[in-house]
Amino acid sequence: MHIYISTAQEDSIFTSKLRAQLSLCGYDTAPLASATVVLGILTPDNLSHTPTVQTWEHALSTGKRLVLLWAND
Repeated sequence: MHIYISTAQEDSIFTSKLRAQLSLCGYDTAPLASATVVLGILTPDNLSHTPTVQTWEHALSTGKRLVLLWAND
């Protein structure tokens, strides 16, 4: 399974940790075009981040599975 992590730039520390944990569990992270799953990191910062929301809309419109993960400190 190839996973694309979709998040706002402000969440880069969390995203790096998540990517490492996914790798330890045997999952590959991939560019959006080749991903089968989009993991959307849902935070107060990216709810209003238009490019992030557009990525989620693109995932749904192209038949990719979209999983939203609430990540709030």
